[in-house]
Amino acid sequence: NMQPGNGPQVMNMQPSNGPKVINVQPSSNNDEPKAIASGPVVEEEWPDPVKKEIEVRELSENRPKMILTLLLADRSTKKVFVTDDFTVDDLKKMFASKLHLWQIEFFELCVKDKKEDADRWLDGKKTLLDEQIADNSEVMMKIKYFKTPKKIIDPQAIRLYYLDVKQSIISGTYPTSEKIAVHLAAHQVQLAYGNYVPTRHHPGFLGDALKDYLPREILSVNEPYYLESRIFQLHRNLVGKSNEEVMESYIDLAQQIQTYGTSVFLVKEKLGRTKRIGIAEDGILISTDDNPKKFDFYSFKIIGGWNKTS
Repeated sequence: NMQPGNGPQVMNMQPSNGPKVINVQPSSNNDEPKAIASGPVVEEEWPDPVKKEIEVRELSENRPKMILTLLLADRSTKKVFVTDDFTVDDLKKMFASKLHLWQIEFFELCVKDKKEDADRWLDGKKTLLDEQIADNSEVMMKIKYFKTPKKIIDPQAIRLYYLDVKQSIISGTYPTSEKIAVHLAAHQVQLAYGNYVPTRHHPGFLGDALKDYLPREILSVNEPYYLESRIFQLHRNLVGKSNEEVMESYIDLAQQIQTYGTSVFLVKEKLGRTKRIGIAEDGILISTDDNPKKFDFYSFKIIGGWNKTS
């Protein structure tokens, strides 16, 4: 099984008959990103999820009590009291009740594995004692599987989804083009500062905070004035949008990034060249020789049919 034990996997918000590889095509006449999908795409109607109450279990008597902290992607936290016989799923429901989150199926809990410098996903059926979760531990709630036919309608789920995806883009986990990066940054500005105001929103407004809106590799090859000019030009198009609409638009746009939802690793070939390899839920992406931001996709079904050669 070539799926990684830690790190998120890939998602296609719409069901399809096969894996979909998306290449963003540059355009000299229009600043809107365009996507061309390979393979058949079949859209189906799925019923909207129904809001449900989250049942939270009581603490057990005569069991050790613990305080655990939920750490979210925006660095906000929530604390809960539990006992060590709580299962990981019990803990997830406890956190969900604190967040007023009812569409919990998109999220799983993990902890930071300091030795591996990676996330260690927790088994929902195991107890906190079994998973060696100690008192005063920090636990994270993240997206583990991005591919799902279900529609997100819970406002809090949309917000958490947005925060998780945004962190992966800003950190460079999902290498992206300048064109998509500035579009996404404009969405962030709309969420942070509201509607575009010409006398206020102009180059220089973001200043040092620009690093919180764009990946480092985009900042390193462009002047701040140029980037902010493009961001605020696109910011104008979002006037009047609700925060929920902007976050949904951000998630939809982020799906045009080839590595969306993958765990990306840098590997060195025998010839000394460095490649990026993305491990997705349904296959592997390997960066091309001519452009490290473009990837060739190999499904696990195809890889499983390969014969070993000497």
